[in-house]
Amino acid sequence: MAHLAREHNADTACPMTAGIFVNIIAHASEECQGLDETPYWHTLKKGGELNEKYPEGLPGHQQKLEVEGHLIVLRGKRLFAQGYE
Repeated sequence: MAHLAREHNADTACPMTAGIFVNIIAHASEECQGLDETPYWHTLKKGGELNEKYPEGLPGHQQKLEVEGHLIVLRGKRLFAQGYE
């Protein structure tokens, strides 16, 4: 969140509010597919974890990242993008 705040000259960014808006953007982007798609799948949770709340859940998020050549690894029951930095 610090990066997001710095990028927009703010003191801080609320993780809950940011998460809500990213989720709204993700679903709106899927509805407008082909017209004005926003690459929401480029946003990850802390530590590179994939977001289960995105359209089509974890499989959808994983598929979009793998198409772009990202390696997704399973840690326990959670999925992470390896080398996302």
